Amino acid sequence: MARKTWREKLENDKGLPRVEEIGARMSARWGEGTFVIRTPREVDAPMHAVPEGSLTTINALREVLAARHGATIAYPITTGIFARVAAEAAGEVDITRIGERSRPAANSTPSTPVESRDSESASRPKATRSSSAGSARSAPTTRSGSLA
Repeated sequence: MARKTWREKLENDKGLPRVEEIGARMSARWGEGTFVIRTPREVDAPMHAVPEGSLTTINALREVLAARHGATIAYPITTGIFARVAAEAAGEVDITRIGERSRPAANSTPSTPVESRDSESASRPKATRSSSAGSARSAPTTRSGSLA
């Protein structure tokens, strides 16, 4: 069986959305009320509403998602997972259109050419080990000095 693409995972609703009561185990952390488990596409939609150059958080997305279903919270684990699925699907290449993205991300930028990445890394300072810290390859010593 072939692996599903990110796009296929995004389009699979998995019997969702579902609103449930917050159980006893969850109430200690999340409080009382209801939680919603949204579909991957419902998590994807508010991500596309974020203006280019702006930043949002998973918690801000969860607030929007919970309000749309009248729930107290949006389930944090699936919201994070579905946000990842949406991001991966946005960057996935459609093999029927070689060289084109199936759906470009709102704030995608062209990749950096290899030459400029090499020159950037050459200008960065290199981390070095201090000679006083010793080296894993130095000769073994005793408390009073060398073994010899």
